[in-house]
Amino acid sequence: MIRWMVAIVFLGACCQSWASNIPRYYHVYATKHGVPVEVFFSVVFIESGRKIKGRHLPWPWTLNVNHKAYYYDNKEQALAALKQFLQNPKNTIAVGLGQIYLPSHGKKFEDPLSLLDPHVNLDFASQLLRYEFHQAKQKYKQANWWLAAGRYHHPSKEHFAKPYRERVFRKCQKISHRCRDFGEI
Repeated sequence: MIRWMVAIVFLGACCQSWASNIPRYYHVYATKHGVPVEVFFSVVFIESGRKIKGRHLPWPWTLNVNHKAYYYDNKEQALAALKQFLQNPKNTIAVGLGQIYLPSHGKKFEDPLSLLDPHVNLDFASQLLRYEFHQAKQKYKQANWWLAAGRYHHPSKEHFAKPYRERVFRKCQKISHRCRDFGEI
């Protein structure tokens, strides 16, 4: 009996170790919208990951303008840059941790600058991932979280979605042993 208890405690500690590497707010928003935190964190990491002090982490002050990434040191710099980029209506812009794409989703926000608030960004990104899961379910009559991840990046073009979801899956494998639980690639 004691061996089983030790094994269960060890397994619990072992299997939860990945969770301690994912910042708390990813858990909060993933749980709020019914999204696996491993998938959610992996998507956001691929969207805005940056090496900071020797660690790779999603970076909240990230903009992507016309398919070029810009990383700013702080929110003030990112806000100033975003205001400047927004002055040219021809710019295609994605904002923040989840790289929320303004041409598709910008009208859902009174002020696109609010997407540089990590909480606003993560809340919407997790909702969007959940939405794409349901869209995949309707389209394919079945769904998994990797299809949703691909659709998060590009909902209409499979040739863009497939390599993206493969990258997200590989990232997930670095932080969790549960990645296959969320579907086949």
